[in-house]
Amino acid sequence: SGLKAGDVIVVPVKKVNYQVHIADIDTQFVYKHPLVTGSRVIIKKPMYKVALLLPLMYEANKSMMNRPIKIGEIEKLHPITDVSSDFYRGFKMAADSLVKAGLNAEIYIYDTKRDTAVIREIFRKNEFSNIDMVVGPFFQDEVNYVADFCKKNSIPMVLPVNSENAVLYQNSFIYKTTGSNLSQIDGMINFLSKDYSRYNVCIVKPTSTEDMAMYNRARDKYNSSIKEHNYSPNIVELSLGNSSGRDWDYKLRKDTVNIIVVPSNDVKFVTSVFTRVNNILNTNVYARGMKVIVFGLEDWNRIDDIDVKHRIRSEQHYASYRFLDYSDAQTNAFIKSYRKTYGTDPGVSGVQGFDVGYYFLSAMYLFGENYTQFLSSYQVDLVQNNFKFKTDSTGNGHENTATCIVKYINYELEFISW
Repeated sequence: SGLKAGDVIVVPVKKVNYQVHIADIDTQFVYKHPLVTGSRVIIKKPMYKVALLLPLMYEANKSMMNRPIKIGEIEKLHPITDVSSDFYRGFKMAADSLVKAGLNAEIYIYDTKRDTAVIREIFRKNEFSNIDMVVGPFFQDEVNYVADFCKKNSIPMVLPVNSENAVLYQNSFIYKTTGSNLSQIDGMINFLSKDYSRYNVCIVKPTSTEDMAMYNRARDKYNSSIKEHNYSPNIVELSLGNSSGRDWDYKLRKDTVNIIVVPSNDVKFVTSVFTRVNNILNTNVYARGMKVIVFGLEDWNRIDDIDVKHRIRSEQHYASYRFLDYSDAQTNAFIKSYRKTYGTDPGVSGVQGFDVGYYFLSAMYLFGENYTQFLSSYQVDLVQNNFKFKTDSTGNGHENTATCIVKYINYELEFISW
């Protein structure tokens, strides 16, 4: 009776040898086959449904764009709209690239308006009865609300921006793409104990009780790690002391490199550490020629009070879950493609949107509706991320624990390692 729409044609073949060719992908990215361990069932679907919950703030943006502007003033998008639309554009680029490779997906974009009541109405839409993945939202109150819905309905949820780790508790459907400060501390200590343990490694005790968890985690993890490798001695503990830095004189050494770990994001505390290091190197005769490297977190890049000269002098290193290397050919290929498509350069959110979209949509395409079972061992080249999802206990959500180390050198940022 002939073929009808919806019929499935099964074609038996002796051998399938297919490859995604670089020429078929606009963004010029090298596609790596996943590193998968174990045997799991792959069930492919003819169509996948993905929901993007973004605070596009259409109404707020409309009123902002309609307001009169002063002479010389540049018309700008609402700040939240700017970030969320940048993320959307990056995500769409990833989806378009994978469509050329064979992905078949419907992507639903919703404006959450930063309102859980709006999200409640979105959940009532027909398409949410068969959603394969939810990406977003951005703000914590919305995140908590959506996480509860996804848990009840067994829907994988991807958190693309930083959020509290508490949302992972007893919710195995969540995938948090940004590493917490504790995860970054773990990555930093792994790096130090492996590559820098031969130096004089010190840690400064924070004055804030909020930072004590990071301090205790870093100290105990380092000491435990060097015992496993039969290294010595333990990490040297420093208190902040007076601004001259004299309290540190007898603990810092001239015959080796001094590593100073600062487990804090407190502006006053961090700037005080740099002041002490600089005073020691300036005023202490004994310290002439002394080598000091300060280790911290990516959030320090938002602290304007730290003199760039101090960062360079102490070769500031920091741990992060991401790094965008503008000297890298792949990064520049992405920027050129984004610019060609949208007429503007991507922001950090645009790059994050591409990485999140490319990683999760490619996993969905390769592994089918059970794609989350493969994520613990799935790797693919991305622009600024290197996703490695782990969970701390059964039943909890998954956090990206990949940590890169970056340093300031010659007034530039240089990638050291993942």
